[in-house]
Amino acid sequence: MAVGLSAEAMLAESLVSAEEVQGIVDAILDGRSIRDGGKERVSLGVKSVDEALGGGLREGVVSVNCERGGDGLDFSLNVLASCLLQDATATAAVIDTAGNVDVLRIYSIIVSRLNVDVDLVQSLRSSTDCGRQDVGVEELAATVLDRVSIMRVFDFVGVMEAVGEVKEGLEGRKKNDASKEHDEVRMEVVTEPTGPTEEPRERIIADSEGEEEDEMLFDTEVAKTSSSIPVQRLSVEPNVTSPAATTATAATPAQPKQPGPPETKTSFMLIDSLSHALSSHLKKDFPRATNLLTTFLHSLSHLTRTYSLLALIQNPASVPRDPVPPHQSPSINSEPQKIHRQPPAPVSIFASNKLIPALGHVLPVYVDMGLLVSRLPRGKLDAKYAYAGDETGRGVKNKGVKMVGIVEVVAERWEGRGGAWGAFVVSEDGRMGDV
Repeated sequence: MAVGLSAEAMLAESLVSAEEVQGIVDAILDGRSIRDGGKERVSLGVKSVDEALGGGLREGVVSVNCERGGDGLDFSLNVLASCLLQDATATAAVIDTAGNVDVLRIYSIIVSRLNVDVDLVQSLRSSTDCGRQDVGVEELAATVLDRVSIMRVFDFVGVMEAVGEVKEGLEGRKKNDASKEHDEVRMEVVTEPTGPTEEPRERIIADSEGEEEDEMLFDTEVAKTSSSIPVQRLSVEPNVTSPAATTATAATPAQPKQPGPPETKTSFMLIDSLSHALSSHLKKDFPRATNLLTTFLHSLSHLTRTYSLLALIQNPASVPRDPVPPHQSPSINSEPQKIHRQPPAPVSIFASNKLIPALGHVLPVYVDMGLLVSRLPRGKLDAKYAYAGDETGRGVKNKGVKMVGIVEVVAERWEGRGGAWGAFVVSEDGRMGDV
């Protein structure tokens, strides 16, 4: 009896070479153009930050976690300015719940960006309605600022209503575009030149024996022919059309459509801040507030994907406080109670940065990218003086210590950029620049 031999086991790595595996990994992690579908990203003009973000921010929900009074809001306002300057048809909607968004700050950032980029100024001058080349930088900045709408709200209900207004505007624009396309197709069909079409006549051979029947048949045929010819086709016949009518028809040709101002579309949204509007709801009913936030973020994520919208959510981050043990009366037999508290997981790759973002139980699940914006010492000597004898992670406020802004990618859905970071400095007018 022949005994069958089992196949020899083979390792998967023997079927695929190391070069092929590396190529697959590079295509997943570095093939951004395939995932983007050719869509342009919003870049900031800061080399290290743009590299950390893969060339810039793409459409979706992005959380900007930062300490109050830090560089996080300036980062978001620079993204707003970049979105408006890159696309002349883009508009921005700002939902302000805390009153931190300053219009003059946005204006100064736009003016500063235009002063350092001559090509951008020429592009904006050509895209304006007037098209004049002598338009000043301040006037161009004011034109760009006109495309920013700020909505001041005071609670979470106001945030949802403001987002609903943006959604209604996008849906209305989509319906208008669809109706315009339908009208254009209809006009093309109506204005298509066609010659006079005659209905087929029924040929009847009359009987020679009945003259009365012949007269009736010919009368019916003439009636049919006259009723089938519309009034519009009478002008085609040379013997009916008058010279005046021909001259009037020839003197009114189809006029070319005059180019109007470009239609705008909401491409950017900034919410500052979501936790501030939701704090009262979280204190009253935590489970219900969590359900509201979950539903809102799900709808916002769907909105950004449907209409190619970039939504930034300002989220405060703070250093957690050490727990204070409760006061207990001394007892001989009882042992001191030990407090076991799990410290929050660090989100920064820097050991000295101990900031913990708020809404950590819901927000990271629904955002496409999570950023942490903080200030850190620039060099080793700066860090030595900043953290000497300080264990809170904030650093000692010393005028001699040079600090720089850091943008860290703490979470990313599509490209695996977690851990990437870039450094920047903020000028007095709010513009971000290279270190």
